[in-house]
Amino acid sequence: MTIRYSEPESPYQINFLDLLQRAELLAQGQIFIAKEQTRPLKEQTPLTPRIIKLVNQLETAYATQTEAERQRTIAADKLKQLQKTAVIVVTQMWKSVTGKYANDPSEATRWGFKLKPRTRNVLKPKTLSERLALMNTYIAKEESRPEEERFRIPELAEVIELRDKITANMQAHQTGQNQQENSFEAIKKLTKALSNCLQGAAVHILGVDFDFDLSTQMQNWGYDITLKRKSSSSKETGSEAAPSADETTAEAPDSPNGTDGATNGNGDGA
Repeated sequence: MTIRYSEPESPYQINFLDLLQRAELLAQGQIFIAKEQTRPLKEQTPLTPRIIKLVNQLETAYATQTEAERQRTIAADKLKQLQKTAVIVVTQMWKSVTGKYANDPSEATRWGFKLKPRTRNVLKPKTLSERLALMNTYIAKEESRPEEERFRIPELAEVIELRDKITANMQAHQTGQNQQENSFEAIKKLTKALSNCLQGAAVHILGVDFDFDLSTQMQNWGYDITLKRKSSSSKETGSEAAPSADETTAEAPDSPNGTDGATNGNGDGA
């Protein structure tokens, strides 16, 4: 909600930004600092050093948020490509294992595959996380066997390399997301503090520099100064209400002949 302040005698009001207007508050803080830095230190507000610090922290937080978003986006794109490769490699793993143990499919579970009890079908994983878990078990099993007994398709080194790339990019994606969330929380907190300081500094400037007389010159510090809006309830119409029909009817005077003005058809009193 926008906060407004005005003096009764002043035609102006100052409109403070809403907390949700984060980008605008940062921009106002930057304008405020630019103006203050043109003045001698002794003329600057007591809150100016605090505002400078908050603006610097906000700029860093926004930069961190942008970098985190970039990191998350790149990792997500790479994971899409690795997902396609993983489908191919896992299918090769599935064919090698099920081909060797066609008569005893339960053996495939030693390499990380799941078995459907009713049909005894060896199932392939459907999600990237499931494929990653399968590759971890597959690699551990293959490394435990003599090299000459290992499956040739796919090459164990290929599975390890794919597993490591998926793991690294999943971690990068999660790290980017965490940094985004942390930066957003920091931005909200810093923005609130900056808003409070800018309002406090406005009171100082208004009192010290303008003797509490609102001036459009405060716009030089980034404040929004506008003319007051006139309330419709306070507007005067400038004219009295029109009298009613009853009020416009004058009382008839008493008849001089005492008959209250009654006449006959000839105009004479009855």
